[in-house]
Amino acid sequence: MRCDDCGLVATHPVPAPEDIPGFYGGEYYGEQNQKFGRLTETFITLFRFARRRALRLAGVRHGGTLLDVGCGRGRFLSIAARAGYVVYGTELTEESARAARHTVGEDRVRVATLARCGFAPGRFDAVTMWHVFEHLPDPGETLDECHRLLRPGGTLVLSVPNIESWQARWAGGSWFHLDMPRHLVHYSPETLTAMLARHGFRIEALSHFSLEQNPFGLLQSGLHRIGRPHFGLYRLLRGPLDRRHRSRARRLPGYLAYLAAFPVAAVVCYVGSILRSGATFTAIARRV
Repeated sequence: MRCDDCGLVATHPVPAPEDIPGFYGGEYYGEQNQKFGRLTETFITLFRFARRRALRLAGVRHGGTLLDVGCGRGRFLSIAARAGYVVYGTELTEESARAARHTVGEDRVRVATLARCGFAPGRFDAVTMWHVFEHLPDPGETLDECHRLLRPGGTLVLSVPNIESWQARWAGGSWFHLDMPRHLVHYSPETLTAMLARHGFRIEALSHFSLEQNPFGLLQSGLHRIGRPHFGLYRLLRGPLDRRHRSRARRLPGYLAYLAAFPVAAVVCYVGSILRSGATFTAIARRV
C-alpha cells in the first residue's frame, strides 16, 4: 500500500509480531557461519570490505565506536574491528546472534530490538543498517533510538532497496528485492530522506550503485519473470549448503551462466545508478 500523503510504501497487512521471527530460520543465516558456497563467500567478504570503505568515505574515523544493527554473521563487524573500530552489533534471537558472537566476542552482540539493548546515549560515532531497515515494523522508533545513541554529528548509514527504481518498475511483483513478507516498508530516496529529516537526520550523500546487490537482483528478477523457480539463483549460489543442489556437476552450468551474465547485468545496473535509479541505494546521514 502507498500513503497518499507522503508516498511511503508498506506491506499490508503487517505480519503479527509473533510471526516475524519465523521468517528468519536457520537457512536464512546459514550454518557454521557459512551461508553460501565457498566461492560466493569469498565475494561476500570482499563486499564487506566495500562497506568498511563506505565508513571511511562518510568520515567515520579509525578508532570510532560503531554499532551495526542486524549484524547477521558479524562479517562486517570483524572487518571493521581489524581496521581499528570499536564494534558492537545487535540481533533479534540467540540463534541469529551465535555466529556474530563467535566472530567478535560474546559481549559485543546484544539480542533485542534496538530500543531494548540498553546502550547509553551518545555512545556511538556511527550506526549502520545494511539491508535491515526495510525489515523493521517500527522505523520511526528505530530512528529516534539511533538519534539518541549517536553523538552530536554522528553518522547513520542505511542501505535499502529502492521501490521507485527502474528495476522495481520493470520486475513488478517478480522483483527480487521486494522479498515479502520479510520486507515491511519499501523506501525511495525521497521517502527515506523525508523520514530521516523528521527524526533529526540530514542526508549528506546517496549512492545508487551496489555491485553486491543490484546485478544479482536484476538476474534473479529476470528469472522470476520467465517463470523460473522462486529464488532459484539464490539457492544455486548456496551450493552444497542447500540439499536441492548437492551435485557440483548439476550446479556447474548454472554457475557458468551466472558468471557470464553478471558483467552484463553490472553494466546495466551501473547505467541505472548514473540515472539515480539504482535497485538499492545507500544513504549517509548526519545527526543534527
